[in-house]
Amino acid sequence: MLASLIAFIPCISSYSALILVGSASSNTFVILLLNPIFIVFYGACGFIFLTLAYIERGKEHREKMLTHEREEKPRRQWSPRSWQGTVIQALLQSKKPLTWRELQIATDLNKKELNRALSDLIEFQDIYRIAENEDNQVRYLLSDEYYSANNITQNQKDEPLEWINRWKEVKKLDFSTDVGHFFLESRYLDDFSKELISHAESEVSVANPYILRCSLSDTLVEVKKKGIEVRIITQPPKDKNPVYLNEKQEYHSTLRREGISMLYDKRVHAKIIVVDNKIAVVSSMNFFANSSAGASWEAGIVSADPNVVQDVSRYLSRMFNNVTEFQKRA
Repeated sequence: MLASLIAFIPCISSYSALILVGSASSNTFVILLLNPIFIVFYGACGFIFLTLAYIERGKEHREKMLTHEREEKPRRQWSPRSWQGTVIQALLQSKKPLTWRELQIATDLNKKELNRALSDLIEFQDIYRIAENEDNQVRYLLSDEYYSANNITQNQKDEPLEWINRWKEVKKLDFSTDVGHFFLESRYLDDFSKELISHAESEVSVANPYILRCSLSDTLVEVKKKGIEVRIITQPPKDKNPVYLNEKQEYHSTLRREGISMLYDKRVHAKIIVVDNKIAVVSSMNFFANSSAGASWEAGIVSADPNVVQDVSRYLSRMFNNVTEFQKRA
């Protein structure tokens, strides 16, 4: 409104001048008032005043709308394997602020991807930029708003080990989780893998050459129905027996219909499970009954160490990203 009043000042001044002239001579006042120049002048002043008032009112309305949107807009939920989600996982696992270079090493993102992720996270107030220590380097840390909005405590990273220890007690197994790694074999490996997948909160990633119908594979379907993101990279189904081949293809179609992402690559031979980027299982076990149920000797290592899990997650991401369109359809 201030701009509108300022614009109207010349109009008021001119009108006041006319009043003075009019007081001196009523005839002169009438002549001036009826002069086309003055009519156009006052019309223009009125138009300018109304236009500026309309613009000013529009600005106030837009500001109110933006304020309302900021208050009502829900916080963004980042996918764990998005650029932003990868940065969040790196900060959660580090438990300390990280520099740009430290984040690049931890996330394996290129310059463009990392800068975009940081920009988005800062915009949504999920992270802050700070300068600390004598080197005065800019560091990034998760905001209190992120922790509170996602019901995360600073010590939540230790929670997986808590349920693992409870599971160990129930199974009467004797191994230590102090170093973050432990060894499992046979049916315990299968049982733990199903328990791990069932505890997923956001994402399950699997690399395995053989995905057939079995209780372990069905666990993936169960967590997908809960809204967990599940992705698999495997070899395309193959079997000399057409009946068995059709069964394998049908089961893969079932997994897809359930919303599970499946990619094919004939080179896959790794057997890996990563859950929520917190726990990784690297083993010899395949996703079919003879292997997972203990008919064959299987064994593996489980790790909850943040650095190890991060390395395994990056390896899996490269596997998923390197699959060509031809291999996806194989």
